[in-house]
Amino acid sequence: MKKEDQTSKTKVNKAQSSAIQGTINSKKRGRKPLVVKMAELESVQLPQNLLYLDEISNQYGFAPVELDARLAKISRLWDGTRTICLLCTQGESTFKMDSTRCKIKKNDAVLIDTGFLLQCDSISKDFKAVAILANKSFLFSPVFPRPIDLYYFIQQKAVLSLPEKLAARLFEMFDTMREKITHHKKADFFNQDIFNNHIVQQLAKSFCYELFNQYSKHIPLRRNSDSPATREMIILRFLHLLDQKVDSERMIGYYAENLGITPQYLTTILKAITGYSANQWVHIVACDKAKHLLAAQRKNPLIAAKELNYPDQASFSKMFKTETGFTPIQYQKTI
Repeated sequence: MKKEDQTSKTKVNKAQSSAIQGTINSKKRGRKPLVVKMAELESVQLPQNLLYLDEISNQYGFAPVELDARLAKISRLWDGTRTICLLCTQGESTFKMDSTRCKIKKNDAVLIDTGFLLQCDSISKDFKAVAILANKSFLFSPVFPRPIDLYYFIQQKAVLSLPEKLAARLFEMFDTMREKITHHKKADFFNQDIFNNHIVQQLAKSFCYELFNQYSKHIPLRRNSDSPATREMIILRFLHLLDQKVDSERMIGYYAENLGITPQYLTTILKAITGYSANQWVHIVACDKAKHLLAAQRKNPLIAAKELNYPDQASFSKMFKTETGFTPIQYQKTI
């Protein structure tokens, strides 16, 4: 065994022993047992600024992260439990989102929704990026819902190149937010700015919303000029209905009937504007629901299949592997 590995193992064992001893001593004194965070046991692998990722997320609803070539490889950041809004400021990297491989470089933005597993394949030594890892309810809520067409467009196109001036402005916004968080942590109770939390949260939302706004300008639905009003409304209504009913209805005829059109016409306009047929959209949305059940809720694949009303686990697994390249069990294991 290498000397570095022995040192790391010794540090972890000492942390574990200390935690156990602390718990025993607490019990002797009649106090509550000491709770040791996983981050403290992982301290030999994680740098200081990532040790309290969960604590910051709980306080603000998100966590700002500055990435370099080493940090970008930490799988804990990309476990599919948060929405990721990332801006590359230097270097380049390739990563895999489920089975799709993407490449990012300077001034590229990346948006990844919860339920999607991200893996870093290769990365340059000079790579740097800033990212906001947001809880699912931080950016969008029933009061301010995410546009359904934007949601599915981003799934198909996660990377977007930004103008240099916009990228610089976003980085400046991120830097201001980071400074306010640092100042807030150092201030004592009586000297804290009572509005600081709100300022930090609004800066984070502005950073993310600006990225979403840039993506929205590239949605095929909104750029088509051939009678866009009618066809756009049909497709938006279809996607909204599909998002609500896909767990119980997967026949195209059901959606066409509710929209007052023929199945053939529905598929024709979907294919022409989005590039996907009605049946393909059914699989895309069903797979998205499945990812949430498997990753965010950690449901057993058999239970996930039942909740999505698949006749058996075999047909559910076949659909999932066709869309992602993984079986449901493989997908959960990688997470």
